[in-house]
Amino acid sequence: MRRLAIFVDAGYLWAHTLYATLRNKNAPRREVSLSYEILRQKLLKVAKEEFPEASLLRIYWYDGPSNGGKAEEHKAIEQLDDFKLRLGTRNVVGQQKGVDGLIIADIIGLAQNRAISEALILSGDADLTPGVVAAQGLGLRIHLLTLNQKSSAAAYLRCEVDRKCHWPESSILEFASPTKAATPKTVGPACCQDQPKPDKGSTVTPSPESTAQTSLEQVVQRCYDSLSEEQRNKIGESISIPGDIDRLLLAAGRKLIRKQLEESEKRQLRELLKKQRAG
Repeated sequence: MRRLAIFVDAGYLWAHTLYATLRNKNAPRREVSLSYEILRQKLLKVAKEEFPEASLLRIYWYDGPSNGGKAEEHKAIEQLDDFKLRLGTRNVVGQQKGVDGLIIADIIGLAQNRAISEALILSGDADLTPGVVAAQGLGLRIHLLTLNQKSSAAAYLRCEVDRKCHWPESSILEFASPTKAATPKTVGPACCQDQPKPDKGSTVTPSPESTAQTSLEQVVQRCYDSLSEEQRNKIGESISIPGDIDRLLLAAGRKLIRKQLEESEKRQLRELLKKQRAG
């Protein structure tokens, strides 16, 4: 009997849901309302499409706890049929931690016990790649579900999974909408938004997001300027950033930003370097 489990990285889902609804992936989750039952039905539908001969074991939902423990969204997940809530931890600045390890442990454990033969992962984190490869070695077939843009998943992860499927922004908006208190930045793409003009004599303070983006762009520019023409050509020839260039890029990032890079920052650096080469 073929059996399937679905593994949802809630941090990844929320980031792309917040961007699709508010054009701000760092907005508080309370500013977006999710219809969990619609989301559940959509997950079951895509699982049936990807694995028509498999029956569902359950849907695992991975997230970091709120400061007070379980948030209202976690309690909503616990009330859903077929769902199992799995909580990681959060660091001192509130960032989700420990989720990748939980996902990998569950996938490999279920594969070893022959509880599942297929897995559908909703995530984009490159840190899952070793776990995916290990589970495949145990006979598991793994498909990846990405959100918004297909490039929202790390290239390393996309290369290792058996199949890829995708929900565009329109699919996200079927189960997500801004709350009444939320104010989306704009309806159109972020690059086309009108920017407010400061009053004469006023000083504009850059937002933390724009400052961070500027820093990442500076890293990429410095790294790209240091590359030989041969190395630059290698970027265009590969799906992912070649290993030697990737190490230079991440080292430059750590040096300029002066901290260990988050996985999301690594992905942004790689995408910016690809765009730099394409441009």
